[in-house]
Amino acid sequence: MAVRWSDKFLPLDQRNLTDRIVNHMKDLIASHQLESGQKLPTEHELSKLLRVSRATVREAKKVLEAAGLIQIKPGNGSYVTGSAPQILTISDSLRFDNKQLSVKDFFEGRTIIEAAAAELAAQRSTNADIERIEACFSEMETLKDDLDDFVESDIRFHQAVVAATHNDFLIEMYQNVGDILRKTLRLIVELPMVRTRALTIHRKILGGIRMRNPTKARKASLDHLEDVWSSIKISLQIEE
Repeated sequence: MAVRWSDKFLPLDQRNLTDRIVNHMKDLIASHQLESGQKLPTEHELSKLLRVSRATVREAKKVLEAAGLIQIKPGNGSYVTGSAPQILTISDSLRFDNKQLSVKDFFEGRTIIEAAAAELAAQRSTNADIERIEACFSEMETLKDDLDDFVESDIRFHQAVVAATHNDFLIEMYQNVGDILRKTLRLIVELPMVRTRALTIHRKILGGIRMRNPTKARKASLDHLEDVWSSIKISLQIEE
């Protein structure tokens, strides 16, 4: 039986179009109106169905891919991922020091700490610090296919970057968020394609520090956290 795309993709309000498309498709996936493995309409078809530009559709698809909800296969179209429902289970709040902490607050704080840490590490790291960060990154590459070990190696990478700042306050603060960081990472990196993206950006953070380039190190860290935050915003339908 032919799929009636016009029953699923309706014209949208013109405000915040990319976010609205993302949330609309996320809802279709969550409600199983779009099934795992199902091929999506082309960009041209979606732009006609939603009455938006192809550029807007393209941007929305990039965000959905970053969240692990769809997979874009060049030359072959876009597909709902088989693991998509997993990422829809993230809670919008976390327990921290016997208090409820919003995911948004946590990521704002994490962005401030990690971006500053990458910048300082590029300025202050010793050769031994860089070797330790490189070793942690090599672990991430080796353990890519083992979820729990990958998460632990990811945490060790960031801890090594923070340690390379030689700032005791930052080091102590980052150690205090280990458990909550582990919980969020465990959910986000559950999709293999997310791990691949994480490795690419972690390599850039390492590169900036190795080059002693604070600007590049900070930008790579910010790009990494923006990528992760985009995934979480989609999952929780958080508006900013």
